[in-house]
Amino acid sequence: MRITRLLETVVIALLLLILVPAANAAVIEKAYLIHSTLNSDGRSIVSVYDVTSQRYTTMFSVVPGAGFARVTPDGSKIWFFSVTEGSAEIYEVSSDELVGTVSLDGPSTDAVFSPDGSTCYVAYRSASNNNGVSFIDVESLMSTSSVEIGEIPASLALTEDGARLYVAKPADNSLVVIDTKEAKAVRTLFTGIEPVSLALGFDDKLLFVANRGVERGASGGSNVTVINTESEKIIRVLESSRGACFVGISRTGDRLAVLHSSGGATDSMWVYAIRYNGSDLTAQIVGKTEIGPDVLSGALDLTGEELAVVSHDGAMVSTLDIYEPGILTVLPSEDDIKSLSVTFAAVDLDAEIAKCDAVINSESSDDEIQLAYFKKAYLQSTTGDVNSVVETYSKIIDNYAGTPAETKALFKLGNLCYDNKLLANAADYYNRGLAAYANLLASEPDALKYKPEGLLDAADRLVELSDKIDTDYFVTLYRLYSAVPVVLPELPKLFFTFGVALKKEGN
Repeated sequence: MRITRLLETVVIALLLLILVPAANAAVIEKAYLIHSTLNSDGRSIVSVYDVTSQRYTTMFSVVPGAGFARVTPDGSKIWFFSVTEGSAEIYEVSSDELVGTVSLDGPSTDAVFSPDGSTCYVAYRSASNNNGVSFIDVESLMSTSSVEIGEIPASLALTEDGARLYVAKPADNSLVVIDTKEAKAVRTLFTGIEPVSLALGFDDKLLFVANRGVERGASGGSNVTVINTESEKIIRVLESSRGACFVGISRTGDRLAVLHSSGGATDSMWVYAIRYNGSDLTAQIVGKTEIGPDVLSGALDLTGEELAVVSHDGAMVSTLDIYEPGILTVLPSEDDIKSLSVTFAAVDLDAEIAKCDAVINSESSDDEIQLAYFKKAYLQSTTGDVNSVVETYSKIIDNYAGTPAETKALFKLGNLCYDNKLLANAADYYNRGLAAYANLLASEPDALKYKPEGLLDAADRLVELSDKIDTDYFVTLYRLYSAVPVVLPELPKLFFTFGVALKKEGN
């Protein structure tokens, strides 16, 4: 009876969901937007935007106070850094699952990975003013060295050979040069007034420095200085608008983009065509685009041809073409949440799904196979292939009945149907997920260690759906949870939710 009901539900869902278009599985570009809003437990909210299909795919929470993120050189992991606490969290780019945490010497201000990905250099600030740069071993996630630099660091730039690390210090208008092999500061250079952003170019022979200037005013020294890294002298000063706050170089090295945040009603991006023959630098302004107001941050996309700009005035993120200056795209807002920064990463969906299938078809442990199934379903949802997602979750339910994996898969299917307005199917999956968890607790009290994500949300949604469809779920659910032989912290809320539904039904 149970299997027949499951097949009927899945078939109905498949028939109805087949109208949902599926994207072609391939390499996709993802934009991670860190928002200023926190969730109920104080963690930062991140939205994931599929740049390829131009739609948001998911939202999840990361380390409290997250302000920026960095992707590892191999593209497999993304680190979210807290600007309010001494910590960072590491997530898989393919699955957006948490895979590690890092304790740091203080709130982060910038970070960069060594070319081989073995070390993460993290600029931090300290309450005791012992500001500096930590060297984090990526394998052990432990600090191996720390270099104190005095004033709070604002930006980092690392040479392609990983030998020299440049640290901008706006408070004393200087640039610290760190020898990474020796883990010590070797020189301090003058760069201009309030250096806040760095970019290396032309095989690391030139360092471009965005100087904000006094009170963001051009007359107060806002400009871009160009330092010859061999002589360590300023060789050019490029004109800029007020409040230069970001500098980035295209992948081909022939375009320089500079963002300005003046604090006024309109900010701007200036683009320079640049050339360097080893002795002479030419830089010509080829475009100016108004943006803003109050630019917070910028990030070049994976092609190095487009610049994403985050402004404080709203939830929208503008994407600008630095070869044909002008606003190219505006990412739609996600629930009207304001953003702080954006970071780009790529996923080869076909390759990642193939890896999951290899684990599923291997003699791996049940835990590893279950993780592969859930990761596969997540990747399939990224492509928009809803039918395949339903099929994958249904296999989990069939193969792992009576386990936490069954409950999780049922709730995932409930959410999928709910989001696609398949209300009767959503109610059925939520009900079965809640019942499966109660039966699991009754038969295996140790399962209390497993807290299914979305337990209370499933109950709330089931009550909501009971107003729209004729159901008789709640008497059975009440009896099941009344028989649970363990103390479940969520029980009071569940009983209250069931009680509300029963009262509505006149029971």
